[in-house]
Amino acid sequence: MARRKPRHGPAAPQGSARGRRRLLTSDIEAKLIEGTRQGMPVETAAAVAGVHKASFLRWLARGREEADRRRQGEPPQPAEDDYLAFHERIEQAREIANAGAIVQLRRLINGGFVTKETTRKFRDPETGQVVEETTTDRAVPDFKAISFFLERRQRTHWGKDAPAEETTIASTASVDEVDADELADRLAVTLHALEYPPDPADSPRH
Repeated sequence: MARRKPRHGPAAPQGSARGRRRLLTSDIEAKLIEGTRQGMPVETAAAVAGVHKASFLRWLARGREEADRRRQGEPPQPAEDDYLAFHERIEQAREIANAGAIVQLRRLINGGFVTKETTRKFRDPETGQVVEETTTDRAVPDFKAISFFLERRQRTHWGKDAPAEETTIASTASVDEVDADELADRLAVTLHALEYPPDPADSPRH
């Protein structure tokens, strides 16, 4: 009796790329990108998307490696196109998160944004008309935010380990341990000096 030939080709070897289901689905990718855009660390974004941190990092690595190969003039690998695009979207999401954090930090530094609005109505005793009055509370500049910003932008002069003679607020104590009023006074003097430098014409001549 003749044996029938199988109608289909041979099954893909177990564990091969052909036999594996693609884990980086569009839904998972969207959740990872959104989590990153919100400023979540890798582990948190992965947990929200329902994947392991190692998978997230592996997909990023594949995209980054493909980007490096193309920058070096090597021929593109079409199988890596999705991972390259994923890596680029995650990098963009990180920049958006960084920009948002800087904007919020600048708002804290500058103050002035509305923290509370209270509206009340009352009858004017002279005219008898109902008058509406709105009271607005605005934030004052946050000197700790200023210190945080300066420490990271100019660590040499403003970092906690900077020599005492090179900064007005350097100390072996942390910012939280410095008296808030004293810190505010120091920063106010320094910022005023930066904004209004002395006129060279006023300097004594020898």
